[in-house]
Order: sequence, then structure tokens, then C-alpha cells
Amino acid sequence: MKEVNLAQLFDKFEAGQCSPAEQRALQAWLHSYRTAGKAALTDQDFSEARMNMLEAIDRATSPAPQKSGVFTLWPRVAAAAVALLILGASLFYVNSLSINGNQQEGGRYSEEAAPGTVGATLTLADGRKVRLSDSINGDLATEAGVTIRKTSDGELIYEINSDPSKVGMTKGKSTTNTLSTAPGETYQVQLPDGSRVWLNSASSLSYPVHLMKNGKRQVSLQGEGFFAVSKDKKHPFIVQAGNQLVEVLGTQFNINSYTDEAMIKTTLIEGAVKVTLGDEQKLISPGEQVVNDGKKLAVGKADAESVTDWKQGDFNLDRIDLKLALRKIARWYNIQVVYDADLPEGLTSGGWFSRSQKLSTILKAIEKSGQVRFTLKDKTLYVKQNKR
Repeated sequence: MKEVNLAQLFDKFEAGQCSPAEQRALQAWLHSYRTAGKAALTDQDFSEARMNMLEAIDRATSPAPQKSGVFTLWPRVAAAAVALLILGASLFYVNSLSINGNQQEGGRYSEEAAPGTVGATLTLADGRKVRLSDSINGDLATEAGVTIRKTSDGELIYEINSDPSKVGMTKGKSTTNTLSTAPGETYQVQLPDGSRVWLNSASSLSYPVHLMKNGKRQVSLQGEGFFAVSKDKKHPFIVQAGNQLVEVLGTQFNINSYTDEAMIKTTLIEGAVKVTLGDEQKLISPGEQVVNDGKKLAVGKADAESVTDWKQGDFNLDRIDLKLALRKIARWYNIQVVYDADLPEGLTSGGWFSRSQKLSTILKAIEKSGQVRFTLKDKTLYVKQNKR
């Protein structure tokens, strides 16, 4: 493979435009570096080397100067040369760390935070609470003619019984169920219409047992959820999240409505959705995002991989605000974050990590930017500027 084509291939990979054959070629090229006398490297070491290489290519091919606060890891040189230079330097640096680095960091990472797990609490219409991580698989309850079942792969399924006499039991009674995840938990549910919802950490989904209300399928979300809605032209699917309503017929989309985030973000993956805030409405297409600041709606392009990373079991932290990245991390590892008073604003993070990794592995990778230092103590992460 020619060096000039290597840089172009990484650009295409970063943009999601590689063909399957090009992806295999790129993976084979990367693998050759990892296996050529560097057996001590871990998958995470190699992932970080790839991150550095992609960032260098991005900077080398961009005419705009770097903004203040962006992590600058390497000098600006020709893209193809950077790709090769960065990989070699990253591998050398990681190998050096494996020999000499851990001694200085042991005190700051004497404690560890385990990654989150599959788990949630189901609150039934009569007020009973069921811890899904503790309950056995199979039927959990029957409410208003609907059987609620837990599967072996961590999914909650609602099935409407065929007996019509049971369906009439709901009149005059509350039939709302709530599925909630604590920090460090995630879960998914299949609703009676076949629609599926994935809940991120520290989130909740409330819905009628039959899902239907006034001829519409209606749910309420707090936190973050990914929706794959079954098509039903006669019964629109309505999601209330904060002060907005999202209406769909059948589609896939993500809503981030955490209370500690400044805005509610609705990102469309497939189909079409209409977002309503008061008298204002926005209809968006796949790849677009509606941002709700509490007063108005704005439509823009979305990075779908960054939005749905959690659903795939990952953290995509590439070029996002450091504090946003740490909020995502804190929810999953169930920790608190405290920032030093003199920490500059506008810092960005980098890297793509599995959510199954130890917290310290991710923090050490972020620290390699040279901008910040972390200390983890009593489930609290302290963030300081790295003053050299």
C-alpha cells in the first residue's frame, strides 16, 4: 500500500466511507504493525495509537488553525508522513509506559471504578418494584391483560394476551409502568406494539401497560434512550422528553434529555420525526439533529456514531468537550466529578473506548494529551490542569 493512499484511506475511514474491502485492507495494515515484534501491546494501546494517528491526519489536512483548548499532540506535517510517524511514536511511547509509567500513577489510581452492567428497576402500576438484575427469567407479572416477561439476554417484553375480557380490566385504574436505570446500568424493553427502547444510564421510561392512550402510543423519557419504533400509520408514537414532544410513525432515533445537560438533543437515524416545543415544530431527516435549549429549536447535522456510541457499548470521545465526555463517563461508572477552579474552558477529549474497560484505562488515555490530571478517590474524580 502506498503511503499517500494510506492517508486517504484513513480519511475515508474516519468519514465512514470505506468499502468492506478497504476496511479489511486497513485492518490488515494496522495489524501488521501490532504484530511485528510488539506482542506486549494491548488492544487498548493500539486503539490509542490509532486515535493519535487519525487526529494527526485530520490536523494535517485542515487549513484552519487549531482552536484554543484543543489537545495538540503532534506537529503539523504532511499527512502521509504523519500517519506513519505517529503510529511508530505511539507504539514506542506505549511500550515505554508499560515499563516505566505505572509507578508514578499508582497513588492517583489506587481505587478503581467498575464499568456499568445490564440492570434496571421496573415499577408496576400497583406500585410494586421489581429489580430486574435480581429476578429470574420468565414471566414477571400480568397487568390489565398484558404479560410482562424478562428474557435471558436482558430484555423486558410486553405481550398483550388474546383474551379480550382481560383487556377491559384497566378502566378507572392507573396502568402506567416505569422502567428506570440507575447510574451504571442499561436496559432495553420491547413494548406491546413491538417497538424497542434502549435506556442509557440514569434514565427512565414511563408508559401505559397497553401503550395506547387517546389513540396514540405515548411514552415519557427522562435521561437518554434510543428508539426503534414499529410502523403504525393509524397510531403515532409520541415521546415526551422534558418540555418537548417527538412524534413518529415508524423510525429510529435517539433522545438525550439529561437534566445536567444544557440542551435536549433529538437525533434521527432512520425515517422522519417531528419535534414540537410550544407552538414551534421541526421536521427532520436522517442524519439531522434537533437541539432544544428550552426556548427554541435548532436543526443541524449530527454525528450519529457519537450519539449512539453508548448503545453499541462504546464511548466515542473524539473531539468533544471534555466536560461532556466526563459526564458520559460519570453516569456509566457511577462517580462524581469535581473540577479544579483554574481548569480552562474549551478543552476537548479524544479516543474511542469500550464501556467494558476499567475507568483508569480511559482516564490514563485522556491524560496522555498532557492537558489534565485525574485523581480518583471515594467514587469522586478530581480534575486538575496539568501544569508542567
